[in-house]
Amino acid sequence: VNTPWVSWLTVTVNEDIQFNTVGTVKIKAISDPVSGFLLGVKGGSREFDVGFVIGFWPVISPEIPKGNFQEIGPLDTADFEIDIENLGNAVTYVAIELLDVPEDEWSISMPSSVHLASNVGASGTGTQKTVHLQIKPPYGFGLHNERKSFRVRLTPSLLGDPSQVGQSEEIVFTVQSVGMSPGVGYEIPLIVSVLVIIGFIFYFFRRRK
Repeated sequence: VNTPWVSWLTVTVNEDIQFNTVGTVKIKAISDPVSGFLLGVKGGSREFDVGFVIGFWPVISPEIPKGNFQEIGPLDTADFEIDIENLGNAVTYVAIELLDVPEDEWSISMPSSVHLASNVGASGTGTQKTVHLQIKPPYGFGLHNERKSFRVRLTPSLLGDPSQVGQSEEIVFTVQSVGMSPGVGYEIPLIVSVLVIIGFIFYFFRRRK
């Protein structure tokens, strides 16, 4: 019984080849002659092409130029910048998820996704974008000294085909809220107080004349 001989072909390509590019490898098989007692087999050769298609390489590189910690007052807003660069070989959809959803009075503003151009053959245009994570702490009346951390997950996938997904990147951001807050609706009493003070000053100077 003749047992067929199986050979495996492994093709390794550079990461700078565009997604869906078609490639071909030419194979040449050569057999040596085999002599037998009654019947011999002649040697020979055969050439054929093996085709392949470049798959999706989902890789992103997030950077935090201003760091992941901010100390602010109760009435301020922490603004974190996240630079996301596409290192992959196709247009990439990056899902942005907040994993720690606050149940108290912390307010979060952040885009849910961003599209990045392919790093291959795109001349660098649109391969990197900056998104902002904005966090407002509670600002009820009183002295505040609160610290809270938030996890953000970035997940790359092929635009239009979410089944082709890459490895997620997680970043932790921390906000420290320190200071005194006049509380909700402080604007109107503050304006009234300023007007009253101005009125007293005006009245005092008029009486001195």
